[in-house]
Amino acid sequence: MPALIDRAAELLELPLMILVSWIVAGRVVHWFRIVNIQQALQVGGLAVSVLILIELTVVLTIRDLSVDDYLASRDPIAGSAYLLSLVLFAIFPALRKKFPGSWPCPSK
Repeated sequence: MPALIDRAAELLELPLMILVSWIVAGRVVHWFRIVNIQQALQVGGLAVSVLILIELTVVLTIRDLSVDDYLASRDPIAGSAYLLSLVLFAIFPALRKKFPGSWPCPSK
């Protein structure tokens, strides 16, 4: 039962995290005056790399796990959804550059 509760919690928070990532990506593109899609993809790649590095460092330190143990402990459904959210997080700056007036919080 706890595994189902953990899965539900992770899946329920995911839409909010994706929405916030979308909004912030628009602000980043605007604030840093990203001029093309290539720069936006570089920013997204850097951002997701830093996010993964920090998350792994904190989680592995607090839970005293190896990377293999951590990955094995992930729920397959919630973990897959999380991986999808990381891909979205990485490409959102490029999408916000391509569609600057998109909802919510237009970049301009």
